Amino acid sequence: MQMDTRTIVPDQLYAQAEAKWGAHSQFLMLAEESAELAAGVIQFLRGGDVEEFLEEIADVQLMLEQIKWHFIEHGNKEFLDRITAIQYEKLMRLRDRIGTA
Repeated sequence: MQMDTRTIVPDQLYAQAEAKWGAHSQFLMLAEESAELAAGVIQFLRGGDVEEFLEEIADVQLMLEQIKWHFIEHGNKEFLDRITAIQYEKLMRLRDRIGTA
C-alpha cells in the first residue's frame, strides 16, 4: 500500500467526523468496529486473512483515538486519566498473575 504524502491532522478529522455524524454515532461505530475485531480474531485464528485482521485492529484503534479526542474536547479529560489508572491496575494484576513481581 502506498502512503499518501498529504498531511493528516487526526484531531481535525475527528472533529469533522463528529460534526458530520454526531458523537452518539461515533460511539456506536466503536461498538461496531469492536464486534468486527472480535469476529476477526476468530477468523484469524482459524487461518483467515491476516490483512483483514490487521484492518480490524486499525479500525478499533482509530475509533478509540476518536473517543479519547471526544473526552478531551468535551471537558472529560478525567475519563482519560481514569482509563490510564485502570490500565496500570490491570498491568499490575497481570504482573502478579504471571509471577514476576
